[in-house]
Amino acid sequence: MNIERLTTRAGARAFSQGRAVYRGARVPGGVVHDITAVLDRSYEVFDEDGVARRVTVMAVQVSQVPSSERGDTIERDGRSWQVIHTLEDDGHDRVLEVT
Repeated sequence: MNIERLTTRAGARAFSQGRAVYRGARVPGGVVHDITAVLDRSYEVFDEDGVARRVTVMAVQVSQVPSSERGDTIERDGRSWQVIHTLEDDGHDRVLEVT
């Protein structure tokens, strides 16, 4: 999932792109400053029964954040988001469900 495609796909939904800080145990040095992070509050996912639900996601570039896992945090615009799990990773961009 390309970050540009995510922002295009989001259209009029509540999304925004901004600079962020990523913190995680498996991230080199434990923290990565000044990453690009796209927030989408209406990302649609489907459960194993095919039922759709909307979740909040943050898309990050793999080149800036080499690994992600549950419990990592993304700080952006004065708020801290906790990673639940990875929804998509195409080797270039990673879409993370956050809370």
